[in-house]
Amino acid sequence: MTEQQLCKHGESCSELECVYSCSHWRKPNDPRNPASVINDFVSALIASGQKCRENVSTELDVPYSDQTNSDSQQFIDFYGLDEAPVDAPVFVFIHGGYWQEGSRKLATTMVEPSVARGAVVAAVGYDLATNVDIGELVKQVASAIKYLDRRFEARGTRGMLVLGHSAGAHLIAAALALIGDELHQLPTLRVVLLLSGIYDIRPLVDTYIGRPIKLTMDSATSASPLLFAEKMSSGVGPVASVISIVGEYESSVFFEQAEEMCRALHNQSGMADRVATWQLDDEDHFSEIENMDDPQQPLMRAIFAWMEI
Repeated sequence: MTEQQLCKHGESCSELECVYSCSHWRKPNDPRNPASVINDFVSALIASGQKCRENVSTELDVPYSDQTNSDSQQFIDFYGLDEAPVDAPVFVFIHGGYWQEGSRKLATTMVEPSVARGAVVAAVGYDLATNVDIGELVKQVASAIKYLDRRFEARGTRGMLVLGHSAGAHLIAAALALIGDELHQLPTLRVVLLLSGIYDIRPLVDTYIGRPIKLTMDSATSASPLLFAEKMSSGVGPVASVISIVGEYESSVFFEQAEEMCRALHNQSGMADRVATWQLDDEDHFSEIENMDDPQQPLMRAIFAWMEI
C-alpha cells in the first residue's frame, strides 16, 4: 500500500499542490483547518449576497452572450444601476474558485460600500471548467468585458475598473490577452486589479486542481496570460493601469506569479508607468474578499480613489 503523502500543513497533497492550495495559508494564529476556512468563506459570501440584494437596487441575470442557455452562467448581476448617475464609474468583479467553483451570486461583499459612493457594481458569471474547456471560460470573460465596455460607453460612464480574484484574476488577464489579439479596443477601461491570481497555470497540470477540469499542458499553455504579455498589454490599451495584488499571508507562489506578470507587462511598450504590485497587509486569500464590505479596508479605499468617488 502506498503511503499517503502529506504536505507541511498535514493535508493530503504534495508540496507543489500545497503552495497552490489557498486555504492552507492563513493569518497567524488562525486555528481553523482548510475545510473550515472554505466553509466559513462561502457562508460569509452567502450572507453578504442576501443582504445586499435586500438593500440595493438590482438588475439580475442579464445575458452578455448570444450563446447563453438555461444551463449557462453567462450572466451579469448589476447593483446600484437605478440610482447611479449616467457617468457613474463601473466596478466589475470576476469571482474565483479555481475555475470549478464559485458564482457571481457570491460576488457581493463590495456592493454596498461601492454603491453608497455612487458606483455601479457588475458581478460577472461564467461557466465552470468542469463542463467546458478553460479556453472557453477565457472567451466568455472577454465577451463580458466587451459587453460592459459597449453598454457603459453608451451610457456615458467616466470609467470602468475590473477586478478579478484568484481564478477570476487569471481569467481577466487571459481575456485581455485575447482581446488584444483581436485588436479590440476598450475605451472605458481605466484600472485592472489582479487580486491573488495565477498567470502561468502549467504547474497545475496533473494536480488535484487541474485533473477535475482536464487541464493538459496544451490547454494550460494557451490559457496562461504570463506567456502572452504583449497581447495582454494591447488589450489593456493606452490608458488603463494594471495592479497585481497579493494578501500578506498567501503562499510564496502567489507573490512570485504577481511579480512575474507585472515584470512581463512592464517590459511592453508604454506600460512601464502603468504597472505595479501591492502587498495587501494583514489579509489572506479569503479575508481580502470578506473584508471588502468595510469601506475603510485599504483595498476598498484604494478602489474608491481609483474610481474617483
